[in-house]
Amino acid sequence: IKIAMEGKSKSKKILIVDDEKDVSDLLHELLKNKFPDWQVKVAPDGFTAGRVIGEFYPDLIILDIMLPGVDGFHVCKQIRADPLLAGILVLAMTGYDSPEMKERIMNCGANDYLAKPMDNKVFIEKIQKLLS
Repeated sequence: IKIAMEGKSKSKKILIVDDEKDVSDLLHELLKNKFPDWQVKVAPDGFTAGRVIGEFYPDLIILDIMLPGVDGFHVCKQIRADPLLAGILVLAMTGYDSPEMKERIMNCGANDYLAKPMDNKVFIEKIQKLLS
């Protein structure tokens, strides 16, 4: 019931999962500036993300693919395997951009893909498109 109640809030909830603090700080700042009413949380790795997802129940996860320990592929598969989390959108990001990488993460269930370093305008456009 707790998850269901939290998930009904009017403001959007976004979880940033990235092990590079500079990147997660930048994304957090971009989102807070563009969408001040939205709730934004950060997880530094896939293991922490798993815990935060269950507590926070985000509308969207911005997921770095290359994470230490539990990588983004595994996190994405776990989200897609859980019926309670099926409505969560995933925007996968990576600094190792290639057609194979994109295909692999999209096959894990990501909703969209963005290469790093990313264009801030493109990043915001993808967020708006996913959450509209």
